[in-house]
Amino acid sequence: MRQQAEAELQASEERFRMLFDQAPLGYQSLDEDGNFIDVNRAWLDLLGYKREEVLGRWFGDLLTPAFVEGFRKRFLLFKTAGQIYSEFEMLHKNGNRLFIAFEGRIGHKINGEFKQTHCILQDIAERKRAEQELLEKEIQYRNLADSGLALIWTSGTDKLCNYFNEPWLKFTGRTLQQEMGNGWTEGVHPDDFDRCLETYITAFDKHEPFDMEYRLRHASGEYRWLQDLGTPNYNSAGEFIGYIGHCFDITERKQAEDDLRRSEENLTITLNYITKPVSTPIVRARVKTHLALHDQNRLLEERVRERTEELAHAQAVAYIGYAALAEFRDRETGTHILRTQQYVRILAHYLLIHPRFQGYLGTEEIDLLRRSAPLHDWQNRCSRPYPAETVHFQRFV
Repeated sequence: MRQQAEAELQASEERFRMLFDQAPLGYQSLDEDGNFIDVNRAWLDLLGYKREEVLGRWFGDLLTPAFVEGFRKRFLLFKTAGQIYSEFEMLHKNGNRLFIAFEGRIGHKINGEFKQTHCILQDIAERKRAEQELLEKEIQYRNLADSGLALIWTSGTDKLCNYFNEPWLKFTGRTLQQEMGNGWTEGVHPDDFDRCLETYITAFDKHEPFDMEYRLRHASGEYRWLQDLGTPNYNSAGEFIGYIGHCFDITERKQAEDDLRRSEENLTITLNYITKPVSTPIVRARVKTHLALHDQNRLLEERVRERTEELAHAQAVAYIGYAALAEFRDRETGTHILRTQQYVRILAHYLLIHPRFQGYLGTEEIDLLRRSAPLHDWQNRCSRPYPAETVHFQRFV
């Protein structure tokens, strides 16, 4: 009877050892001092050692120097808490470094005293690399957002702002904490606030893009005109998660337009005076005034044209940046944006000589089509799922 029990026990231990060695995850057991009692085959394959090279050694001997002291402290906490999850950098027998995740529990004797640890471990080097890549993408995206002229904001599904880029904060002279939520609305001109709010909420509820102009208080204390372009934002599952927007300072353009309007009004008044019968000196003086106003009008028109071209160029750069960002997040597209621009240019030139379209296209129209081609790709990417690592921007209420 005793022999039969011993045989059954031995068979049970052999089955356990077989399962132990064939387990897909590495396993290790340490004594109360942190020395190896046992490891399985997966552990040995992962780190390149033989069993006899490991048993009896202190676990810290297989860690990189930066993690040794951390193990001393965590092992004491492990024995006290009874369980643990931790990550260490271990040394392969060939000298390579591996990031390993541990999850373990404490085994106790019948009397409740410490007996040994039971830990499973897994190589998380790929996960660490993926995390580092995601961090690099986040840094690059932030750099892109902070390096342009656009003032960028984002909001969540609650319509409240949760991000502003550095150009925005420099423009307002306020901190990110001050601008978050509804804080940024403190800088909106009182005469523009209601219209601005209505435009935003109406577009937000319909998940539609919007384009509005309003005055925002600058760090200098003056109010400056902004053009605000907002676009719905979606996550990788295609779910609406708020808005992303970018603003441009158009104060000089607005001022030039006002100056031009006033000049045209003055010119109209002057022309009306000239048509009336007056003396020669008066006519001469009025003609001189008219010519001066004409020159002023021409200069103002030139200013408006130059500023409009600057804003158009800045917006084009922003659009290209956003389209390039979308392309950057999709590794399969290559230089899709540039190829699309060239394709559109070639197609437009072909249509230029087509009898049906000769009257519709010219050099300026073809160039506009080429420059605006990335907007097609940007809109498509904004309206379809982004990769899971996307950093989402949002806005308001």
